Amino acid sequence: MHLNDGPLRVTVDVPKRVSWDQVQLAAIARRIAAAGERVEDYLDVEYSVSESRFNHWPAALRAQFEPARTVKPGKPTFRLTLTSED
Repeated sequence: MHLNDGPLRVTVDVPKRVSWDQVQLAAIARRIAAAGERVEDYLDVEYSVSESRFNHWPAALRAQFEPARTVKPGKPTFRLTLTSED
């Protein structure tokens, strides 16, 4: 979408974001496996641990998972503000 205001043109892009019902996918995965098929041929399977859960675990348990954990920077956010001209 494009908006024009004088010499300014604003372009807005809204990318598609698809989500899947995890309960239904789990049921489908069980049916695929029961039929003797490889689930990985149809579904991307990913394991994850919530950061808040991980942080509340005992140190010994966290130590077992730490080799599998990678921390990457998130998306940066920017905020523009007007400062007062005193």
